[in-house]
Amino acid sequence: GVCAVPAAVAGAGMLMLPHSPRWLAHADSASIASCGLRGDSQSLALASLKVLRPRRKDDELLAELSIICQGSRNTETPSADVWEMLRHPATEISAMLNFFKQANGTIAVTTYLAPVMAAMGFRDHLATFSVVLTAVRSVSTPMGIVLMDKLGRRGSLLLGCLGSAGSMSVLVLSNTFGHASGLMTLSFASLVASSALFELCWAPTSFQLTTELYPQELRQHGLALSHVFNYGIKAFEMQLFPLLLGVTGLSPLFGAFAAVNVAGALAVYHLVPETSGRSLEEVELQLWQDEEE
Repeated sequence: GVCAVPAAVAGAGMLMLPHSPRWLAHADSASIASCGLRGDSQSLALASLKVLRPRRKDDELLAELSIICQGSRNTETPSADVWEMLRHPATEISAMLNFFKQANGTIAVTTYLAPVMAAMGFRDHLATFSVVLTAVRSVSTPMGIVLMDKLGRRGSLLLGCLGSAGSMSVLVLSNTFGHASGLMTLSFASLVASSALFELCWAPTSFQLTTELYPQELRQHGLALSHVFNYGIKAFEMQLFPLLLGVTGLSPLFGAFAAVNVAGALAVYHLVPETSGRSLEEVELQLWQDEEE
């Protein structure tokens, strides 16, 4: 019964959403009438954009609608050739994001929480840490949805990378220099911070960004390919992490995760375009321009 509440809230929210401006701009009169709507496609698309972009001026909305309509006229039927999908610049960015998301270290540490906690000297506090971690993640995830609109997609990912790099660096120091009470408290706080940053930044933003990198006609295929990358990399990491933990111990692993997060921040800064507040057509144009340069 309790689990039905979020679904009911989500369903009520969907009923309040306007029709897609792109669908309205492309739809014929019969399709529009079948939805109980009246008016021409352009006027309805503009009205939908006003609902979705309440802070934008009319001339800005008209310019965006013009780009949407121009993109629909220039769009050809997408090829089913998987190699064409792999050559799209959004696919390279999606694969890169999934790599740095999984190699961030947080997923591996939380998956193998019991042996990690035991190696850090927290064997007797596993239940407490699990409760704290669950509480932090449940709060951080919805906050992350708001944060990625405030900071932008790039800003959210940069915060996640640099924050996780700092947390992992602190874990290296605290794990290297012993198990004094102060250092153990610092280790505990760093683990919680790493998990919170992941849920705030990587968890919501990486999936949202993928849907905004691909053009409308390739979004479904692009999102499916992103999941293939994501779970393929995750499966490999889940097999590799316990082996490395047994061979190298925690400090080298935390150090490697810190280095990966720094590399991720550099990659995001130089390669990932900002998509927040921009149309799919504008993002598509920038991707191909960057590809040519």
